[in-house]
Amino acid sequence: MQDQRRRRLGDRILRRQSRGETVQFHVEPDKVRRVPPSPALLLIYGFLLLILIGTILLCLPIASRNGQFTSIITALFTATSAVCVTGLVVVNTGEYWSYFGQTVILVLIQLGGLGFMTGATVLFVLAGRRITLQERMLLRTSVGGGSLGGIDKLALRIVGLALLLEGIGILIVFPRMLTYFDPLTAFWQSLFLTVSAFNNAGFDITTTGTSLVPYSQDPVILLSVCVLVFLGAISYAVMRDITTIRRFRGFTLDTKLVIVTTLSFVVIGTVVILFSEFTNVGGMGGIGIGDRFAGSFFLSVASRTAGFTIVDIGAMQDYTLFFLMVLMLVGGASGSTAGGIKLNTFAVLGASIIAVLRGRDKTEVFGREIPDDQVRRALTIGALAIIWIHITIIVLAAWEDFTLTEVFFEAVSAFSTNGLSTGITGDLSSVSKLFLILTMFVGRLGPMTIVFALVQRHNPARYRRAQESVRIG
Repeated sequence: MQDQRRRRLGDRILRRQSRGETVQFHVEPDKVRRVPPSPALLLIYGFLLLILIGTILLCLPIASRNGQFTSIITALFTATSAVCVTGLVVVNTGEYWSYFGQTVILVLIQLGGLGFMTGATVLFVLAGRRITLQERMLLRTSVGGGSLGGIDKLALRIVGLALLLEGIGILIVFPRMLTYFDPLTAFWQSLFLTVSAFNNAGFDITTTGTSLVPYSQDPVILLSVCVLVFLGAISYAVMRDITTIRRFRGFTLDTKLVIVTTLSFVVIGTVVILFSEFTNVGGMGGIGIGDRFAGSFFLSVASRTAGFTIVDIGAMQDYTLFFLMVLMLVGGASGSTAGGIKLNTFAVLGASIIAVLRGRDKTEVFGREIPDDQVRRALTIGALAIIWIHITIIVLAAWEDFTLTEVFFEAVSAFSTNGLSTGITGDLSSVSKLFLILTMFVGRLGPMTIVFALVQRHNPARYRRAQESVRIG
């Protein structure tokens, strides 16, 4: 009785027989609980798988016009650029790749722009397959928000809207393409251009390899591309607020920041490019004043996210190129098809700087307070972007003989998944191409993955340590 009173709940009692018999005990080892990979990690695997499939298909002889196997680096670079909707190319897309190869690139652009999980979810829904909780979490990571219960319907709406806008773009661009090509070629050119524009990919299949320079005097094509690029770069959430609420005061803070920042960059970019290239004969100095204004507006919209151009980027002034780097680095809105650190991130950083300069403890904008954890994430994304770009510059500068401006521009374009280039991409060494492949992949998924990794690993501390100040500035 005395021994029983000393027992506590959870104690193990081992009994043995008292007649000298041998008793064997078998203790089951504790089962190791497998921790499933995070949705962000699965998203990386999905994009890697898509790049791998695209690389294999582009290596096939049927993918090239000469009917020969394509080198693994060229195929890998092109597949990565298409999936990451960058637009940097090492070969002329319209001249080197066959219709099969161009179709592969087009599919990769569409899946990469909408997001791997968005396309997969739509296929699951159409096939009648039930979407698991982990897949819903992964899809929410891919699109940048939404409730888990209605995430599948959100994916369908996103894909439906994208196809609708691309279809309207084809209907507008196709009649103009008929003035340049036969009907079948005109339709293919219209389809490829509209899909590339809406997904902010920057790919084109003009055999001249000069982006949209052949259409520089065609306002219908240029304006259509601008509208598609603009809509693809502001995200579905912003378009939904604009079409349903229709009042700026009723918009969410996220939508307000995206609209104000986007319009500000378009206006400022148009003015800066117009005046900086006004007398540059190699740029836009050799065309009429009206065409200069239209060209500046087009570059202000397209160069920030899509990578389309109507002038020779390599002939532009150095200070214009550095300004374009700023536009490329900012990019488009979160959850959109555009790259960069995102307009939302830039707006939060700007609001945080203003709050510090005004002596405010909290970051406020449009009468709302931005949570401190989002400010820290924005600072982290900005810092990591600058660090990775400088690493890319160092690697390219060590292996190439191009000027620092050209290397700098290439690094920012790759990380921002923009696609603009001064014309050095095809002449880079294999080492530089491989590192640009990694940079495009990091630029497309890195900031987003980092943000969600911070959210998932956020465990509130049960205690706080003693504070101590450090010298800043």
